Amino acid sequence: MSTQTDAGQAPPATTIIKAKLAVPQLPERRVERPRLTRHLADLIRANPTVVVSATAGAGKTTAVAAAVRLLDRPVAWLTLDRSDAAPGRLVTYLEAALASVLPDVAGTATDALAMGIPHPEAAGLLAEAVAGERAVFVLDDLDMLADEPDAWAVIGALVRYAPDGLRFVLVSRRRIPAALRPPPAALPA
Repeated sequence: MSTQTDAGQAPPATTIIKAKLAVPQLPERRVERPRLTRHLADLIRANPTVVVSATAGAGKTTAVAAAVRLLDRPVAWLTLDRSDAAPGRLVTYLEAALASVLPDVAGTATDALAMGIPHPEAAGLLAEAVAGERAVFVLDDLDMLADEPDAWAVIGALVRYAPDGLRFVLVSRRRIPAALRPPPAALPA
């Protein structure tokens, strides 16, 4: 595998931090919110994209981690950090996260990058490679992408070209760009 830079290429798979791909463990000491957990799981089952947005410390990650445990689909998880705003790196991590639960997609996006295909198109090809499969893809800490338009273009293409069986949960402290936001759903009363 050739290595690539942010100008268009992705790092080798050996540079993946596997901890970023793990569904977080639920804290032993936490406030149980069964109604919220069930409602969030129901929203994920019913909608292609669910956005969970709140301030730091509000329990977003814990709520999503609890909800996905109720689902009957494999869960791909990616916890982003500031370095993931680089589009080549982002595409590589998106592929690694999906390949952790759907191994057949491995190489789809990184091979496309190696051929010089633009980052958003590589992300779209990755999404299409999931066709016929059912999975949930949680993108946690999306606020780490800040206002990087190239990174958001990658996320936008991934969501836009995703097949019906792929569900997204977008978790952020900041507002998600309008193009990625689904219509609002009501929380339980």
